[in-house]
Amino acid sequence: CRYNTEQIILRLNCSTYFPTVPYFIKIGRVAKLCRFFTLFTNTALQHISCCVIINFIQYTNLFYTELCQERLCKQRMLKIENLTKKYGDKVAVDNLSLEIKSGEIYGFIGHNGAGKTTTIKSCCGLLKFDEGEIYVDGISIKENPLECKRRLSYLPDNPDLYDFMAGIRYLNFVADIYGMPQEERETQIKKLADMFGITADLAQPISSYSHGMKQKLALISAFMHKPKLVLLDEPFVGLDPLASHRMKEEMREACREGAAVFFSTHVLEVAEKLCDKIAIIRDGKLIVSGPTKEVKGAAESLEDVFLKLEEDDE
Repeated sequence: CRYNTEQIILRLNCSTYFPTVPYFIKIGRVAKLCRFFTLFTNTALQHISCCVIINFIQYTNLFYTELCQERLCKQRMLKIENLTKKYGDKVAVDNLSLEIKSGEIYGFIGHNGAGKTTTIKSCCGLLKFDEGEIYVDGISIKENPLECKRRLSYLPDNPDLYDFMAGIRYLNFVADIYGMPQEERETQIKKLADMFGITADLAQPISSYSHGMKQKLALISAFMHKPKLVLLDEPFVGLDPLASHRMKEEMREACREGAAVFFSTHVLEVAEKLCDKIAIIRDGKLIVSGPTKEVKGAAESLEDVFLKLEEDDE
């Protein structure tokens, strides 16, 4: 019995058998389960009970590992609770609630003036709102806006860059703000600049860039510090097909690494193919939200769903 108990403890302390079970759980399991040995005086029965206990703890370890992975995959990165924003008498966003979890690409769709930009600006702390609450990775944007901004990046629909700066100087300026180490920033800038095809232009002043090149530079600045939450307002505007494709790849890669992407767009075909979930807003109110397939339903395309909702409103 003592030998079997020692074997269990030995195996519990071996990371090959149980790589993720916390130490206090291991010891607790041994203390409780080894009491079964006192019920058996036969050596064969003790051996069988030892095997049963080890198999049970292996199963517990598997369950614990899957639970941790599930919690990691479903970590809430953005929570919008009853958001209301007014401009005078006009209600731009009316009691809107949404949740975006890590690993998700969430599309935000609506007509011009529906409240998309107001919502996104509120989420990144640029706009004060009248009612509700917004949490970024569990942190209140009202109570701790600076900590929230450390964890996110924001790309407006028409980014204003410092035209007097060279592209590389602007990227280093953004890297300094986020406290990126020199080696990490160099690696990320090279990777993203090569991907978007503007490496050779980084030494040139931003004033000489085309609209598409400025958009690419802004995208690099948004992704290079690996934020937990990426907020994008009409990110595909001004991008050529190749750059659009590579940006979609970068969005997917960021989500694979545990980030969440929340972006507005009028390109419904892109949203349908790219997004895990969709939210449709109209006149500041959330009309429908959920997994893309559920929002689409029996319709042939997301465009059909959007047009049908617009027709119903008329």
